[in-house]
Amino acid sequence: MSGEAWEYVMGVMNDSNGKPLSGINATYNSGFTGSFGEGGNLESGLSWPEEKYYDKYDYGTSLSDYTRGHLGDSNVEMGAI
Repeated sequence: MSGEAWEYVMGVMNDSNGKPLSGINATYNSGFTGSFGEGGNLESGLSWPEEKYYDKYDYGTSLSDYTRGHLGDSNVEMGAI
């Protein structure tokens, strides 16, 4: 990341089948086509970008599980695990 510029990053949690989750439910979602963590699907969302543009995290049963990070992520680097 460079200074004095707006930059964005994207992280995506996989469902139990290894596919990216669109969000928690119909109210809180990314807008990308996929399943919701609380059940159901977003059928008419946007197509996912290429996987090289975001990090995928393993499925977890708790929304407060911060152990699914990668080296370099703030969850790992700040000792949240």
